[in-house]
Amino acid sequence: MKKLERQPNLSTIIMIEKEIQTHSGELSLTEIWKSLPKRCMYQTYKKTIDYLIDSCKIIIDRDGKVEWIFDPEIYAKSENYPKV
Repeated sequence: MKKLERQPNLSTIIMIEKEIQTHSGELSLTEIWKSLPKRCMYQTYKKTIDYLIDSCKIIIDRDGKVEWIFDPEIYAKSENYPKV
């Protein structure tokens, strides 16, 4: 039987995003995980981190600190932004 891979739900992703935004450039990946207001499985956390890196919302600097780089105002001005 195959093991099911942990998938983050939207509330988990938002919780992790907020924590990273609050501590941008201050904490490492492990420190962010330990500072989350609610616990989540480390595999789920890593999956969310991979998603945030792939979507160009965060980077990991040379010192291993997590930085929030997404700017919604710049994104809204881009041609990829959906016009409603």
